[in-house]
Amino acid sequence: MAKSSIYKLSFNIDPKEHFFQIANTIGLDWTKLAATLDQSIDVDSIKDEESGIFDQAMKFLKKWHKKNYPNVHVDQLQAALRRIDRNDIALAIKPTKT
Repeated sequence: MAKSSIYKLSFNIDPKEHFFQIANTIGLDWTKLAATLDQSIDVDSIKDEESGIFDQAMKFLKKWHKKNYPNVHVDQLQAALRRIDRNDIALAIKPTKT
């Protein structure tokens, strides 16, 4: 598959498909991801509302998606994950050839 085809594929995949995997893997780094993706979303209120790290990460990702839809893409998540040194997750959500 050509590089441009992979880019188009990642651009068209709904990032929500990867939220469970991200939230399940990211741990406390979800706050770094939040600061990188959208600093206007109140991390402290999410921490107050949700007790578990997984639930906090999921709530942030869902808020980010809702606030920015339809301008949300897998490549944005991958870039933000790389900026916070979580290339492991960025690679895990990379589109695969079918």
